[in-house]
Amino acid sequence: MVPVDGPHFLFASDGAAAVEQALKIAFQYWVNIGVTGRQTYLSFGGAYHGDTVGSLSVGAGGFGTDIFDPLRFPVVRAPGYDDPGCIEAAVSLIERHRHRLAAVVLEPLVQGAAGMKMLPAESFAPSRRHVGMGCVVDL
Repeated sequence: MVPVDGPHFLFASDGAAAVEQALKIAFQYWVNIGVTGRQTYLSFGGAYHGDTVGSLSVGAGGFGTDIFDPLRFPVVRAPGYDDPGCIEAAVSLIERHRHRLAAVVLEPLVQGAAGMKMLPAESFAPSRRHVGMGCVVDL
């Protein structure tokens, strides 16, 4: 059961493929509604989302992926979860780059590959600010 009317699901073979699909869906959404210029993403430091070019790009690098740096596209990068101000920094970056962001990519609760960096779920709850941005969640 999903608590929305008419839910849509997209199944992927693995997490990296799911992130890759989500990046494309976020980009395509803006194109479909006629909004140009929203072709970058915000991601957090310490993130790992997989080994496709898109998931490597929104990931923080490292983990032996440096050889692929020439293939990675640039993203807006917030601090990692080990920084107590990472959510406020991310909100500030979203506000500053809101006209060019297609989505925000995050790992809810824990950045496992970053060394089990924890951030309570309520940290991601809507704050007093609303920026109207889509969000790609890597589960």
